[in-house]
Amino acid sequence: MKKLILPLILILLLTFTLIGDCDWLSGYDQRIKLTIDNTKVDAALSDFPTTIFFTSTQGEEIFNEFDADSDYMKCAFTSSDGTTQLYAEKELFSGVSQYPPAQSDTYVKSTTKYSTSFWAYFATNPAKPLTGSFVNNAWQSSLNSNTNQRFHIDLGSAKIVKKIYYENCHSSGIAIDYGVQNFTFWGSNTGAGTFDDLVYANDEGWTQLTCSQNTFDQHSASDAVDPKYITVTNSTAYRYYAFKFADNHGNANYMGVRRIELQESKAIYHVKVTSVASGADTDIYYYYDNDHADNTTYIGAINTTAGGHVWDANFKAVYHMVDATTSTVIDSTSNNNDGTKKGANEPVEVTGKVGQGQDFDYTDDYIQMGDALDVGASDFTIEALVERDTATTAAHDIFTKYWGVDGERSYMFYALADDTLSLITSSDGSDASIAGSDGTVDTSYHYCAVSKSSTTASFYIDGTASGSGTAKASCHNNVNYACIGTQRKSDGSVGNFMDGEIDEVRVSFTARNAAWIKATYNSLWDTLLTYSAEEVKPSATNVLFLFSDF
Repeated sequence: MKKLILPLILILLLTFTLIGDCDWLSGYDQRIKLTIDNTKVDAALSDFPTTIFFTSTQGEEIFNEFDADSDYMKCAFTSSDGTTQLYAEKELFSGVSQYPPAQSDTYVKSTTKYSTSFWAYFATNPAKPLTGSFVNNAWQSSLNSNTNQRFHIDLGSAKIVKKIYYENCHSSGIAIDYGVQNFTFWGSNTGAGTFDDLVYANDEGWTQLTCSQNTFDQHSASDAVDPKYITVTNSTAYRYYAFKFADNHGNANYMGVRRIELQESKAIYHVKVTSVASGADTDIYYYYDNDHADNTTYIGAINTTAGGHVWDANFKAVYHMVDATTSTVIDSTSNNNDGTKKGANEPVEVTGKVGQGQDFDYTDDYIQMGDALDVGASDFTIEALVERDTATTAAHDIFTKYWGVDGERSYMFYALADDTLSLITSSDGSDASIAGSDGTVDTSYHYCAVSKSSTTASFYIDGTASGSGTAKASCHNNVNYACIGTQRKSDGSVGNFMDGEIDEVRVSFTARNAAWIKATYNSLWDTLLTYSAEEVKPSATNVLFLFSDF
């Protein structure tokens, strides 16, 4: 008899991890790969601070995942292995307001207005106060127009709006029932015939957008700033945006709003990349998950321990030139060489090349750091982004520690009247002055750097070598203030004021080489990196294997 044997030899339950999961940082569901272009790097670099820019178009998924500015630490940067974490400093993670080309009835329109004291564009003008009387400071509809009002904004060019900031109507803390309430939000790229059509029911040419809520909350019953935010689900760049305000918070006669600003999402991180190759691209990863706890060990804001780790020990001061207060800017390094302005908003914070910058008025603006940053016999590098306002016949100081109370000078990095760069180094009562770089620093933003190695100082403009000369081997260590935008003399007077904007000032006590300077320029101009599409973490797959013998 033929014996039929049907033994079950083996039942195995095996879990296979899909390709890529083995190098995925635990605890995160999404990531984006960032690739450093090796053609922008001429030599291998160690501990290189790489600037990462995320915008509504370049990292859209991130801002869909993160719906609050405070989410910036729910993330991680890793090296190419996908698991080794890198330190990162957050400079900016916020909605950046986008304004019409001019505050006028050409670019901001409403169905009605009460009078010329309540133009629609008053509500989009950031120069208008948010407290006090709303007359000449807010939009208000005409009498008996407390429902069905359109409010149109032309941004001048197409922008991906991801957030709405608003201050609802109030006048010194009263008239809060005028405030607009239920609304719908729309986008369009059609001009005349759509943007100019303010009939409430006419929606042709408009696309309705989804918002996190479709009401404007009532303003607080106080004469105070009361900011509110609404997120927008949107991945299309529109030039024109429209609110259709259906009603208000109860007033029988009018509706109005104090401030409306449309915001694009933007984030800027500076990441310490441990090793950057030359001749081969270098990959790093950005992981993010709104359900993850804050990654306080590796991600920090300016003036935090984690953020300070981005800057190697050779960096003695790094200023992103964003206001800590209207009178101070903060050093990102652990050296705490913080800066104090001449006065509140002197200079004033403005939109810079990388995040925010400071605008110096050529009259009396400066930032001083106290008796700090003596270089002595050390090599050094000074870097700054500079945009001069108009052609002048005077020199403009960038970074100095010059006249001391003992009459000895130290060093001064500045732009000459002919738009070239210059460096003076001083010791033993004498100067070594190098006048004139090869390139020019004019009314556009330029990356300006000088690197001193022993007695040779080399200039760089926009990452390219721009001349060199002989410097002092050592600079006098005087008792005086280091300054941005001026030089302070022994009697306390200041001069050679900057006329223009300065952003991203960095002082290192080492001679950064040409490869470092070139890579830094490309990093700050956002031409160093390419950004991949979002990757979603693969899920584990269970496979059942049955083996039998007949």
